[in-house]
Amino acid sequence: INGQDIFSNAAGIASLKLLPGTYPYTVQKEGYHTQEGSLIINNSAITTNITLSLITYTASFTVTDGTEAIQGATISVNNQSLASNAQGQAQIALVPGTYSYSVSKTAYQNYNSEFQITNQDVSIDINMSLITYQVSFNVISDGSPLAGASIQVNNQTIVSNQQGVAQISLAPGTYPFTVSKENYDTYSSEVVVSNQAVNLNIDMSLTVFPVTILVKCEGEAIEGANVSINNQTLVSNNEGAVEISLIPGNYDFTVNKSGYDEYEGDVTVTNQAETVTANITAIIPVFNVTFVVTNAAGQAINDAVLTFDSQAMNAGDYIISGVEAGTYSYQLTHPQYFTSEGSVEVTNEDVNVPVTLILNNIGIDPLDLSSVKAFPNPTTGKVTVELGDSHSWQEVQLINALGQKVQTVLMKDNNNASELEFDLSNAPDGIYMLKLRSGDKTATIKIVKH
Repeated sequence: INGQDIFSNAAGIASLKLLPGTYPYTVQKEGYHTQEGSLIINNSAITTNITLSLITYTASFTVTDGTEAIQGATISVNNQSLASNAQGQAQIALVPGTYSYSVSKTAYQNYNSEFQITNQDVSIDINMSLITYQVSFNVISDGSPLAGASIQVNNQTIVSNQQGVAQISLAPGTYPFTVSKENYDTYSSEVVVSNQAVNLNIDMSLTVFPVTILVKCEGEAIEGANVSINNQTLVSNNEGAVEISLIPGNYDFTVNKSGYDEYEGDVTVTNQAETVTANITAIIPVFNVTFVVTNAAGQAINDAVLTFDSQAMNAGDYIISGVEAGTYSYQLTHPQYFTSEGSVEVTNEDVNVPVTLILNNIGIDPLDLSSVKAFPNPTTGKVTVELGDSHSWQEVQLINALGQKVQTVLMKDNNNASELEFDLSNAPDGIYMLKLRSGDKTATIKIVKH
């Protein structure tokens, strides 16, 4: 004022002497708005009151939960309380300085911090967190903890540990959830969180699929068969069926019923119903038929050939096993005996069939074969037969153990040679008979090939 700078004292008073007149003035102080005016001095002292206004800046608060604005949050700052609007915003004018503040709202954790104002407006972002409580899911199946179950809740996935436990922190509210695990039925429910921790027990059930086993014999359903599977024994109904529910996997099973062979099978259960057929076999009673072969003197004949039901046996093989009930034809042949034929009836027990073979004694005295030689005998291939000159042979036959002619030699076609050769190289091992005929008489020589 009037070209001078004067300063207010502790009481805010500053004074000076001026001649009458009009004097413009300017009042300044750091942190305050500048005040300008003028004084009119006449012929007396005057007192002028000047009020300075502090310079303030705007502190803007924005309150959210990290995504959405929070309305109605209470912000306490500089001994004042502000309330956030629908946009989560609140403002206050403050002079430069450092300010502590707190934010509170029901269901949210209190928020405390501070900010500083220097010479400009400030924006303060506040991210409030809901008050949460621990929710524990205890997953079991058949009374035992179930690890690895996935729990979908509040857009999150948690997995049960080895103790079957999975935990999550949730704010008060109602939350739908699902629990799932391969081979188990999905479990769905909801959990209500109020103002304390929550423990939930979840009992999971294995997913099972229907399995049907059809018991049949030659296409016919078998009722009353015992089917053992998965430690259970079931009995087939009048349609031959048993039904059981099983979890996916491979299962062995057996089928038993009196009068039938035991049946063993398996079924693989995937993710659908399964039907398998067990074709069991009826047990047909079988018996032994034993032929007792002797000559007229009652002496056993051990090398006759038996043909039973059109099937030729090895020489001396007189026991037929596994014969079902019925009537069967038979034939017994031997180079030195007449053929015996007949039939035998098998009912419900083993059968012994006595057969007496009659010697075919139409032949020459064996002594007359002294000049006939067959060598080597036994043989592995060729056999040479020297006929000698005792008789006039018309025919020589080589016969196998089944009584079948292997080779026939007519002597007239061989210039009545005194020596013949038979080649058994490609013939099966066994007993062969050389049958020599002279007129209406015959004689035999046994040849062994090995």
